[in-house]
Amino acid sequence: MIDTGTEFRGLDIAGLNWTEIDTAEDFAAANAMFGSAITTVSRNQQKSLDEAAEKAAMPTRAGQV
Repeated sequence: MIDTGTEFRGLDIAGLNWTEIDTAEDFAAANAMFGSAITTVSRNQQKSLDEAAEKAAMPTRAGQV
């Protein structure tokens, strides 16, 4: 990701419940472990989601990936 110039940010999760999720099974296990699906996001998480959605909606120039 770094080689392609993809921007990413760290997220402080101190004091929050968390687990690594790599698969659909991990996601189901996390929901069972914590009693409910994720229903809220932080302001920084929302900003990252909004930026990613804007970037995905932008048309690409011919020849770019």
